[in-house]
Amino acid sequence: TTGTFIYIYSLIMLYYTSNPSLTMEKQIPNTCVPSIMEYANHAFGGKINEGDYHNYYAQKYKSIIVFTGVNGRYLNSFVNNFFNTTNFTSFKDAIDSGHPVMTDMFVSKQGDNVSVHNVLVIGYNSTNSNLIYMDAERGVAGEAAMSLFGYSYTIPLTGIKP
Repeated sequence: TTGTFIYIYSLIMLYYTSNPSLTMEKQIPNTCVPSIMEYANHAFGGKINEGDYHNYYAQKYKSIIVFTGVNGRYLNSFVNNFFNTTNFTSFKDAIDSGHPVMTDMFVSKQGDNVSVHNVLVIGYNSTNSNLIYMDAERGVAGEAAMSLFGYSYTIPLTGIKP
C-alpha cells in the first residue's frame, strides 16, 4: 500500500522569550521611545513606568518628550542609562540570543524629510523573514518586512540596570 502525506502549512513565529506580551498601553504623541522602554522594562521583570523616563529625560536633557520626542543624539545614552545592551549583528541573532531590539521603523518620506517611529523588535517569522515588533502607537504587536527597520539605530537590549 502507499501512504498519503498531508503537509500542513503553518507560520513559525520565533520570539526573544517564550511568552511575550503582544499588547501594551498605547502611547500619546511623541512618546514612542519611553513607551517602548516601559514595555521592555516590564518584559525584563522591572517596575519602572513611562513617567520615570519622562522625568529623567527632562532633567538630564532639558527637554520635554511630549513636545519634542527623544532627540536622536541622546537616544543611546538615554537607553543605556536604564538598560544593558550589546552590539547589533542582526535581528535574527539578537532574537535567537534572547535580546529584543529597540530600533526605528520607516514610516514615510516626503522630499528630504524621512519619518521614522521607535519600535521594539521582539521576534521574527521564520517562513518569510518578516520581523515581529511592538508598536506603542497601536498598542499591539505587528509584522513587517525587515527592510523597514533599522533606519538609523539598532539597540539590542540584554536586561535592565539595577
